[in-house]
Amino acid sequence: MLDLGSFRASGGFLAEILNQQTGTDHYDYIEFYMGTIWVAQRADLTPVYRMIFRRLHRRRLDWNYHFPRLYAVDLRPLKKTLDEKQEPDWLNYSPSEALAKEQEDKEQDKPLAEMRESLEEGYREAVEEALKGPPPSTVRAYEAVYGRLPRGWPPVP
Repeated sequence: MLDLGSFRASGGFLAEILNQQTGTDHYDYIEFYMGTIWVAQRADLTPVYRMIFRRLHRRRLDWNYHFPRLYAVDLRPLKKTLDEKQEPDWLNYSPSEALAKEQEDKEQDKPLAEMRESLEEGYREAVEEALKGPPPSTVRAYEAVYGRLPRGWPPVP
């Protein structure tokens, strides 16, 4: 399995490989950028997707569909780890500071939980709405080439 990441990361990976193969610095991620948000409303990209899937299929590669989804990430544990000094926990321990920090964390946990629930509700609604219509053009192009729907389609609300 190969996960190239985001559209930008995928484009960067392809540009880096070609630059290595050609011994130049000619290619940039934008030349392989697969983000279609600006073009998709103006042109039918299904033929392009079919071409990509034909090439993948010839190489016996596959594709997993992932319905777009947003997550809220709590970076406080990372910040705490980065801020930690190499001293033992007990050296400068203050019960009142620890209690205040615990209270502050609880106050931040509530809006984070609400945000996560809101994102989850939005995801479920978006999936339900998407299932009312035809599959996205990428999924239809995949099906035309592979003769089946990709793993991940239809998404589960």
